[in-house]
Amino acid sequence: MKTAVACATRHDVLTVTCRLDGTNAPDLSEAIDKAGSGEFDNTRIRVQTARWYMDETFLAPAKAIARLHELKALDLTTVAFRFRAWSAGEPCDAATRIGAVCQAWDRNGALIDGEIFAALDENNLLQHCTILSHNESDGGLVYRWIGDDISRTLGADWCDKSVGARADLDDTDQRYNAWTLAHYRAVLSDCLPRREWLDATLERAPIDRRINYERGLLPARMQSGEPALICVTELKAGSCRLVA
Repeated sequence: MKTAVACATRHDVLTVTCRLDGTNAPDLSEAIDKAGSGEFDNTRIRVQTARWYMDETFLAPAKAIARLHELKALDLTTVAFRFRAWSAGEPCDAATRIGAVCQAWDRNGALIDGEIFAALDENNLLQHCTILSHNESDGGLVYRWIGDDISRTLGADWCDKSVGARADLDDTDQRYNAWTLAHYRAVLSDCLPRREWLDATLERAPIDRRINYERGLLPARMQSGEPALICVTELKAGSCRLVA
C-alpha cells in the first residue's frame, strides 16, 4: 500500500480518503484548502494504514483542518492506538473488560445464553450492552436488549420506548444513528467481529454530549438460531488522540 490522498464531494459533504504507508508523508494541501473553503457542511476523513483504520466526520471546519494537519505530520510509530484486525478463534487481549467479553463470546460459539450474560455482568458491562436482531416482518434491525446505563447518555424514556423498536427509526440523532447502523449491518453481513475506539458528539440527545468509548461488535445467535448482534461499549476519559 502506497501513500495516497483522494478528495471526493457529494452534496454538502467533503470526503478525504488517506492511505498511509508509513514512509511517505501525505500531501493534504488540497484537502486542507477544500475543508476551509466554506463550501461543505461536513468533512469526513478516512485514514487507512497497514494496521488500523479510522473514519471521522467533522461538523466544524476548524476541527477537520486541525486533524488534517495532524495527519500531515504523523509519524506512524508514535500513534497512540494500535488496534489490529481480530477474528473468532484468535487470541484476544483479555486485559480490558471488552477483551474478556470477546473471549467469552468466542468460547461460547457466539451463542447468546447465560454464559455470555454472566461474562458481561462479571466485567461490569451488562449495563453498557445492547443486543439487536432482525425483525421477521420487514427485516429491520430491532433492539432486543438495552443496558440500563445507556439511559445516562440517551435518557430513560429512549430506553423504555426503544426495546422491541426498529433501530433505524430512532430520531434522537439521525446522523449518528445512520453511521452506527452501517457498522451493525456490516458485522451481521460479514459475520466478523469488530473492536473500535470511537469519539463522537451526540446531537439532540437530552443534551448535546461528546462521548469517547471502546466498542465491541460481536455477531451472535439467539437460542433459536436467529442471527443477532451484541454491541458492548466502555466509556473512556478524554478524547481520541492520534499521538500519545
